[in-house]
Amino acid sequence: MSPPNISGKDLVQLFPFVEAVGNPFIGGQKIVFPCKIDGIDYVVKVLQSENFPEEEENSFEQDSVDDVFERARREVDILRCSQTRSLPKLGPIDLQRISINNQSLVVFSEEFIDGQELHDLLKTSFNFTNGEIIKAGIGIASAIDDLWKIRCIHRDIKPKNIKRRRSGEYVLLDPGIAFDLEDVSLTATGFVPHTPGYIAPECIIPDSKRDTDCRSDLFLLGIVLYECATKHHPFIQKENMRRGDIISSILRDEPLPITSINPDISGEIENIIMRLLSKRKHSRFKNPDLLMRALAACEKE
Repeated sequence: MSPPNISGKDLVQLFPFVEAVGNPFIGGQKIVFPCKIDGIDYVVKVLQSENFPEEEENSFEQDSVDDVFERARREVDILRCSQTRSLPKLGPIDLQRISINNQSLVVFSEEFIDGQELHDLLKTSFNFTNGEIIKAGIGIASAIDDLWKIRCIHRDIKPKNIKRRRSGEYVLLDPGIAFDLEDVSLTATGFVPHTPGYIAPECIIPDSKRDTDCRSDLFLLGIVLYECATKHHPFIQKENMRRGDIISSILRDEPLPITSINPDISGEIENIIMRLLSKRKHSRFKNPDLLMRALAACEKE
């Protein structure tokens, strides 16, 4: 599905209180407009819906809501419940459907995160010290903890979904793919949709819904922290590695010791990251709070 056909001018016509619309970010079926509302920076997310205005009027009723709207609704519900700065705050434009240019679109707003994507930061010479890794780990673990309090997991934790604020805090983005363990959000086989290289071993097998909990997100955080510590993915050894080979590596291979790649990383932090990357979820931290305590203890040493 192509991204929405909508301009900043269209956005201002729809919402006259929106000002200073910046250049949009386009990805997939979504456009994100940075803007100001009452002098405060926000982003307005516009998604291409799967229902179209020429359909019957009742097509927007709950029994025919499409997946795009459901993902947006899930993201808004999660952020509304959030108590941490490690997840974005909602903005003044509530979740709603709009029709423009013969399209049915889904719109809502969020806090603008002034900072840099971790994905981009990893490509620079930025020095991920022990303290920086602790800060990243505690920040994202706090977001995972907030999600787990409402029995949701993010399931798409990766560098492209993490931003480092200019203030140095880390924020987990895009919880729309998150799912409630009581909800029907997996495929019929139980396989979890994922970005190649970012999936926990227990999510690969058919019974993943039964076996999935916050420790699956902690495994993904382990991958991210390993990348911060080494600038290498723990399971992707070469470019253009086949998806099947990546899956096999996640299931079978043990990552190289972090200190063999970066001797500046402390043994305590290495042990924490390697524990997060345990194949068996029962060997990982039981919950995000225990992980945050372990990282905080490293900070005091």
